[in-house]
Amino acid sequence: MAGLRVLREPVRAVVDALRDQAAELAG
Repeated sequence: MAGLRVLREPVRAVVDALRDQAAELAG
């Protein structure tokens, strides 16, 4: 289960980047 904790930070960074891109596409 420790692996999930390690993955959470990069996953959050990717989600943030996708949100930024989606916001840009939405205008």
